Parts: sequence; structure tokens; C-alpha cells
Amino acid sequence: MVWNKYLIGEVLDRETGNRSEKFGYRVGRECYITVLEIGLPMFVEYVNNDKMFYTSVVEQIDENEYGIWVTTKNRDYRFDDVQLLNGLTNE
Repeated sequence: MVWNKYLIGEVLDRETGNRSEKFGYRVGRECYITVLEIGLPMFVEYVNNDKMFYTSVVEQIDENEYGIWVTTKNRDYRFDDVQLLNGLTNE
């Protein structure tokens, strides 16, 4: 299976709206989203690494031409499309 490659652009704590102190280190890492469905935890696998993580249950998914915002029970995640980012930096 082929997954889109994303860059983790932001991880926000839903209670404060600020970058998550616990998971902010994930920002800037390239990844693949291997499971993304409302009502299930999201599974994310890092590129060039055998590590992955999963989230609390996904409540909302907003996708646009730039990437994806995923709202889970505890956090908001922004995933930026790596192909788009590479295109913007090569112009």
C-alpha cells in the first residue's frame, strides 16, 4: 500500500490551544498516516524509522490541498503534504 508522506506541522493541546508540551517534539518529523478514521485511534509511522505512535480516538478530519487537520479527543494535529512543501521550496 502507498501512503502519502506528511510533515507534522503542529500538535496542539485541545484544553489550552497551545503546542503540546508532552508531544510537541513530533513537530517537523516526516511520517505516514497508516490508519485515519473517525471513531478509531490514528496510527502514524515515522519515515526512515521503525517507530510509530497512535493517538486517542479521532473526532474530526479536515482535509484541504495543503494537508490535513486531525482532531482527536485530546489534541489537534496538522499534517502538511510533503510533496506540496517540496514544490514550494523548489520554486
